Amino acid sequence: VMSPELIDEINKLKEKPQYNAYKVKIADMFPRDKLPSRFARRFNPVRLYNRRYAFMPPDKMNKDRVEVQKGEAIGQLKAEIYHYSFLSISQALDKYNRHSDELQKTLDKSGKKLSPVRLWIEYPWQFCRYYFAHGYIFRGKDGLVYASLLAWFRFLKVAKWFERH
Repeated sequence: VMSPELIDEINKLKEKPQYNAYKVKIADMFPRDKLPSRFARRFNPVRLYNRRYAFMPPDKMNKDRVEVQKGEAIGQLKAEIYHYSFLSISQALDKYNRHSDELQKTLDKSGKKLSPVRLWIEYPWQFCRYYFAHGYIFRGKDGLVYASLLAWFRFLKVAKWFERH
């Protein structure tokens, strides 16, 4: 969801853009959030661009970063996008199940082999990563739930790889 400030900023840019690509701040939102928490995880990728100078890689499911031609300067927008990755736990579970299936294709193409140790450490490692390193600890009950869901998704990716191999 674009913030009202971002809509205004983009509308002004349409008159006279200075760059062919712009970074846009993205704030991760939990389902009941109306505005981003000060503890919300934030990203700043290129998301607004002229297709003659930048593009999305073909594997959009697993590589969501825009590639900008060498030598192109990149502008920065000030306002944010509110990113609702999912709207409920049920939807998140469905999404992560499908996404982990898609990631299998990427792993197969890469020829990467996973260590069996990953089965033991993936969930606790990823839970700690999201809960502590990404600050979900400061988001209360929702932080606990969503750190658990994301850790489960990462574990599922590894478990499915071992199921196939």
